[in-house]
Amino acid sequence: MQATIKLKDGEYIGIDNLQLIRQHETAYLKPVDITDFENFKLYQTQYTFIGNTIHLLHSDDIMYISFEK
Repeated sequence: MQATIKLKDGEYIGIDNLQLIRQHETAYLKPVDITDFENFKLYQTQYTFIGNTIHLLHSDDIMYISFEK
């Protein structure tokens, strides 16, 4: 799976071989490891995207995410 993340500052981040998205804990959300990208929902928290590269991003900085097989 490949993910392309567009940030609100206009930068694009490409992640090849995406294996896991880790949703970090907040006062309202439990930590979750996400592997079903078809049902992925972006909540107001931090996420670690793990593939050939690893990126830690806050959802407030993300404009959108697209997934491609």
